[in-house]
Amino acid sequence: KLARRLGARRLTMVSLGRGQDWGGRLVLVDARPEGPAEESLRFAQRLVRELGGVVQSRFLLGRLRSRIGAMERARVARELHDGTIQSLVGVEMEVDVLRRRADQAGLPLAGDLARVQGLLRSEVLELRDTMQRLKPIEITPDELVGYLDAAVARFGRDTGIRAIFDCAVEDVDLSARFCREIGRIVQEALQNVRKHSEAQMVLVRFG
Repeated sequence: KLARRLGARRLTMVSLGRGQDWGGRLVLVDARPEGPAEESLRFAQRLVRELGGVVQSRFLLGRLRSRIGAMERARVARELHDGTIQSLVGVEMEVDVLRRRADQAGLPLAGDLARVQGLLRSEVLELRDTMQRLKPIEITPDELVGYLDAAVARFGRDTGIRAIFDCAVEDVDLSARFCREIGRIVQEALQNVRKHSEAQMVLVRFG
């Protein structure tokens, strides 16, 4: 079938890979080695031995870069939480105190302070969203429901929007990759609700 698709008369194929990390096939199309036909197969096997080490090195380098990137994103998220966000929350609390005093004294400045306080709260939420996106998500099937429940509850606390998580699933039979993607989807969806919907309630149903 593959030969017909390629318009080839003869294919020589050799598998290569490294356990469950990666795998593939090397295909020689219409190879015409000198000597017996088996020579093309032996040539392919020699080539696979040479290529295998190169591909494995590239694979390990890609995995290393991915892990380094995840560690760096986690570090930035911690710095945002421990530094910038905490500082902004402190400033917002001070502005709230000044707003209350101005309001009690009947000063027109109270309205301006309320606007500044709202801007600060919005920036804190934006930074928290950024921090959540930076954090690497590794969710096993057993952890997915708890992760979604916690994410919805945190959204409600942070935004003041009534947030409900409705789960009709007891056992999750999904791969870790699917669980990670579902976590990201819910995370992004809730951020869009906060930014664009002006909703008073959000329901996340998992079934």
